[in-house]
This record gives sequence, structure tokens and C-alpha cells, in this order.
Amino acid sequence: MSPTLRYIPTRFVGRTGEWKINWNPPPIPCREFDYEFYHEDYDGAPMESGGPPADNRCGHAASIEACIEVIKELEEESDE
Repeated sequence: MSPTLRYIPTRFVGRTGEWKINWNPPPIPCREFDYEFYHEDYDGAPMESGGPPADNRCGHAASIEACIEVIKELEEESDE
């Protein structure tokens, strides 16, 4: 008998400054990607065709607290 998968839509959790945090758990057993965060001005367009996004102001984490820690690190890097 195969397991039944259930889709849970993205839920807006909150924001910190200009950053938004959503709860969007993927259908995998690993909980490290349950929360996603992104800057409200995030632009995921690649620098070169097929390349990685030029804007790194987004990511995933296991908790809201972990998202906030990464956001703080990204803001400190941008201040340098």
C-alpha cells in the first residue's frame, strides 16, 4: 500500500523588516526546508542565461528562528 501524499498550501507566517517568511513544507521527510524567506525586492533572474540567481536574498530553513538568523547574516554581508 503506497502512502497518501497531501499538499499543504503555502502559509504566510510573518515578516521581519523587508523580509517575508512563509511556511511551505515540501513532501519530503527532511524538515530543513519547511520555511522559506525572501526579501520583498527579491529578483530571482539569473545574471546569465541558465545560471544561478544574481539576487541571493532568499532561502530555506527548518524554523522561523533559523530564517531570522540567516536573514541577519545576509544583512551583515550586504552592509560590508
